[in-house]
Amino acid sequence: MLKVAHRTLELLEYICTSPQKEFSVTELSQRLGLNKTKVYRMLRVLAERDYLRHDEKTGRYHLGLKPLELGTQVAAKTGLLEVVSPYMEKLSREIKETINLAVMRSNKIVYIHKIESPHFLRTDLRVGTSVPVYCSALGKAMLAWLPEQEQEKILGALEMVAYTPHTITCLEDLKLELKRIRDKGYAVDNEEYISGITCIAAPILDGHKKPVAAISAAGPSLRLNGEKITQSGELIARYAAEISFRYGYSK
Repeated sequence: MLKVAHRTLELLEYICTSPQKEFSVTELSQRLGLNKTKVYRMLRVLAERDYLRHDEKTGRYHLGLKPLELGTQVAAKTGLLEVVSPYMEKLSREIKETINLAVMRSNKIVYIHKIESPHFLRTDLRVGTSVPVYCSALGKAMLAWLPEQEQEKILGALEMVAYTPHTITCLEDLKLELKRIRDKGYAVDNEEYISGITCIAAPILDGHKKPVAAISAAGPSLRLNGEKITQSGELIARYAAEISFRYGYSK
């Protein structure tokens, strides 16, 4: 029973962290080296409990809403959302772009809360979306403040794919970028994941100065550029520091 539970969680974690959106039983069996019948049974259980959704037409599986629901509940129960929400609202009023809250899961970040921009033209990454850490401001902000050993472990396992012409795909360049982020206090994704979209983020630290989450402002590069990036970055870093103090003090 313990082995089955372990395999089921391994399967779910793979689906959650993979850049691929839909999966067949055969693909998952081959990727994880598991028997197709066992994979099918695990998928059926996960689908019944809404961790996954099954497309009857294609026979493929994709993420359901349960992981997002649990992630939001965890954030709420740890007190994170309670502390962060007022600051996200202030950032929304002051920067007037989409404000995001995300956590790190392995080598990806997962959006767990957001306040939409008041503008018609805005980003469309939904809550529950996962993005590689190396090409997102949220991910780079958390990476930059990780203890060296943990940072090296994640960096060593990265497969750095170019999503746009601006994506950093050289590990040494990324390490230099992380040092610059520590010096500035905030990270910038300058069209590194989606062309035409800029994101600015700063980490939320716990009482041990380790990143537990990050907040960001994201919007079209036509609006978020030049001095607006600097001003927004400094504001986000200041609010993130206040959140970190309050969150660390409450633990």
